[in-house]
Amino acid sequence: MDRRRAGDQTPGRSPAGTPRRWRLAPALTLALLLTPGCLQRVQKVVQPIEEPVGERRLWSSYHFGTLTIELPPEVRVESATAASRAALARRGYTIRRTEATADAGCVIACPPRGDQLVTVSLDQKLELTQMSVKIEPWGDRAASVLIAEDVLAQLGL
Repeated sequence: MDRRRAGDQTPGRSPAGTPRRWRLAPALTLALLLTPGCLQRVQKVVQPIEEPVGERRLWSSYHFGTLTIELPPEVRVESATAASRAALARRGYTIRRTEATADAGCVIACPPRGDQLVTVSLDQKLELTQMSVKIEPWGDRAASVLIAEDVLAQLGL
């Protein structure tokens, strides 16, 4: 009696007769070939972009949608917060909130068009003030640099 009748299958084999474990081999091979390229792109995105900003060529770092600049020691949080507010207002942004203490400051604003939210944060570190510009939800490096340059111009840097 023939065991291979219509509809019968040998365990571990597909209807075409090839072992099931080999049916996924082309897809797995393709995934393994594409993985190094994907990892390389992710590493490029994750590493910060560093470039000079302002007339004094202060170095900035753009990482995960946030532009960070270390301001000179003579710049205080209160004056940098006022400069941030003035720079954003001059660009036509609607100021939603401004907070400032001797140690930290924050200006939150919305652009005239669009649904983005711009946050300029200032933190007093040991001997310097750190300014961060973040445009939410997705980040925009070019716009962040322009805002930071306007703030630095307001500060005379």
